[in-house]
Amino acid sequence: MVNKKKRGNRLRVEITFRLSPEVLTVADRLVRSLEGRAHGTANYEDAIRPRRGELDVFRRDYTPFAVVALDNLGGQARRRAIIDEARNVLGERLRPDDLKPVSPSKRVPRWRYRLGWALTQARHQSYVKRVPGERGLRVLTPEGKNFAVRVREQIERGEI
Repeated sequence: MVNKKKRGNRLRVEITFRLSPEVLTVADRLVRSLEGRAHGTANYEDAIRPRRGELDVFRRDYTPFAVVALDNLGGQARRRAIIDEARNVLGERLRPDDLKPVSPSKRVPRWRYRLGWALTQARHQSYVKRVPGERGLRVLTPEGKNFAVRVREQIERGEI
């Protein structure tokens, strides 16, 4: 059922639905949240959480660090071991907000999350490939080996 009411230059539309109790609870929370934000009385984590540009994080590409870490591990290793080794390669480049969780729902530190995606990027760039039938196992390709040699020097000089 739709009711339309005209007030001045505004049109107010009311829509009525029959909702299950679960959907009603979610809708009620959503309405309260929106009302709180509209009136400036919302007390939520996202109101105090820094925006993306305000974070003090390492803003460069993590892919070279992931490829060099895999090279350090002999060219073949499990995803978790690669990420842990890449943390050592990153060294002091990580900033305070990199050590904090990505979000309240994901308790993974930002650096670990970004390195996981860097491994995926490295796979798309043909530096790394998966081993079929082996869960989590990654192998460095010849292109990846050349890339690791080239980038390792830049990392050691502090250019990356």
